[in-house]
Amino acid sequence: MRILIVEDNEGIATNLFDFLEAKGNEVEWVQDGYAALGIFEAHAFDVVVLDLLLPRLSGLDVCRILRRERHIDVPILMLTALDAVTDKLTGFDAGADDYLVKPFALEELWARLQALVNRRIGAVVPRALHAGPITYDPQSQTVRLHGAEVILQPKCLQILIAMLRQPQKTFTRSEIERVVWGNDEARSEAVRAHMSNLRRSLTLDGQMSAIQTLHGLGYRLAPDLLASGG
Repeated sequence: MRILIVEDNEGIATNLFDFLEAKGNEVEWVQDGYAALGIFEAHAFDVVVLDLLLPRLSGLDVCRILRRERHIDVPILMLTALDAVTDKLTGFDAGADDYLVKPFALEELWARLQALVNRRIGAVVPRALHAGPITYDPQSQTVRLHGAEVILQPKCLQILIAMLRQPQKTFTRSEIERVVWGNDEARSEAVRAHMSNLRRSLTLDGQMSAIQTLHGLGYRLAPDLLASGG
């Protein structure tokens, strides 16, 4: 699991980092809100641990920007010393998925993170993913483009699911590698081959492909096609 910790208290952050890394996760840590927004420009995460009271830009503002401006649906667990019901409701309204009051048990935090990620990937209750004319049904593992079923290779399906979860995001080659191969290294030719297959599979009746290549940057779902809705 790839986890982002946004926490300005070095002692808390260090404990979280060491504990989560020992669980086998890939962990990143930043200390303020602007740094958190910046790291999302280059990296994708499975879940975020976000402190409410941060320097320069609060956790609430970070959450609102990720949800309302960037349309990033990564699960967010908010940490705070404020335990009033109104404070929790404000956090949920900003887009937080869960709320944990300091001080907290590390094992409880870990259990909550796992639950958030499981819900997101459909391990608890499967949910369909949609982006423009593309739909994915996790129960039948069926992909449709303009209503017609598309048969994808397993690795291509993994890539598409990741892109459907963040339809506005540009995925770098290294992020595609993590989606398909985890921490194992992959050859550039393998990534290009899978993306080429995915582009061909998601082109219908001579239209543009739903997958767009941005040279030097990565891959994304084509904005024009998504905006048209098919």
